[in-house]
Amino acid sequence: MQYSQWPIARKLALLCLAFGLVPVALVATFILNRSTNTVRERTADRLREAAGHVADKIDRNLFERYGDVQAFGFNEVVRDSSQWYKTGAQHNRIADRMNAYVAAYGLYPITQLVDPSGRVMAVNDLDATGTSINTSPLMSVSHANEPWLTACMSGQFTRSMAYSAKGNTAATGTIIEAAHTNRAMTTVFGDNAEQVIGFAAPVRGANGLTIGCWRNLASVSLVRGILADAQSSLVAAGYAHAVLTVVDSTGRPLTSVGDSTLVPTLLETMKSRWCLDHVACLASRGRSRVISAVPATQVAYAHLTGALGYPGMNWGVLISVPQLEVGCRGQHQRAALLPSSGSAPSSPSASYSLPCGSGVVSRSPCSDMADVAACGGCRAHRSHRGMALAGRDRTGGQLAQRYRRRTTAACRNGKRAVAR
Repeated sequence: MQYSQWPIARKLALLCLAFGLVPVALVATFILNRSTNTVRERTADRLREAAGHVADKIDRNLFERYGDVQAFGFNEVVRDSSQWYKTGAQHNRIADRMNAYVAAYGLYPITQLVDPSGRVMAVNDLDATGTSINTSPLMSVSHANEPWLTACMSGQFTRSMAYSAKGNTAATGTIIEAAHTNRAMTTVFGDNAEQVIGFAAPVRGANGLTIGCWRNLASVSLVRGILADAQSSLVAAGYAHAVLTVVDSTGRPLTSVGDSTLVPTLLETMKSRWCLDHVACLASRGRSRVISAVPATQVAYAHLTGALGYPGMNWGVLISVPQLEVGCRGQHQRAALLPSSGSAPSSPSASYSLPCGSGVVSRSPCSDMADVAACGGCRAHRSHRGMALAGRDRTGGQLAQRYRRRTTAACRNGKRAVAR
């Protein structure tokens, strides 16, 4: 029967149905877009908070290092002048105590006692595992006129940093050296020795006069444990490929967890963007924000501001997650809002019919990259094409392509798991 021959009742019913579907479609589109924006905003807040928590934990850890070097100098053995300038713990009780401190704390590869003229009075000769290390060449190294020793002897202690928070300028008594490649470290451990942070404090004799300065060299890697804990929390929250990096005031990476091969490309991409989204600019200004100018990723930055009166380091914490994982969480939440026609799913592993590009695919809620793969390839591959196009410069395209190769492999593995 042709439309013109339909009874008026059928035509009216069809017209009412059409008018009813239009607002439903508009509302559904609005909900989808709104939920996507909400997920992104929540992700931005979560990453910003996570970066801030990591920065605070680093500050609190280094606050203890600020006090350690002062406490070590109170050991009575340092006042025994008969022990000064002797090489090795077998002949120098100060070095023996240093070995005990190195083993107990596990953070200081080198610790020294230096007299006011710059001559080394004692140095540890065991590492944190109790293994012998050859530090005897350090006994003949002069530290005269080195800035840290000059500041230590003159009482010019580190009490503030460029962006120390109000109240975090009360601590005193210690000189902090910025993270650097140290000559003593390369002498003992070779050219590939890790960077260290220097902490130095004056040591006084029974008469109250300064007899020297105790100096601890702390491994920059001491913050890796904090980063690893934070990464575990992000993975549990569904961001399986989160990368966390600590940078100095110039934006130079000091240490990271996650796929560290992505860090140079990420930072280079940020350098090619405008200054407000360049990590070095954020670091130099002490700003904390979510960075939006990096294709294929969502990035948050937080600057250290000190803690418990300690001024902090002039560092920043950078957290990046693939935009695909953020989008996958959005798919999960949108699925809860718009289940497929028929009865609603009764378990988290049930499938939903969700839009993907111009078609419709059936996919499961996603919480990590293995689940992204199980969700199907449509969104992953199309979004990655968009990421590659979004990279307006060479480094941006490289970053997108790296994520594409990595997540494509995850998709294949996930599909095989679903097939089994």
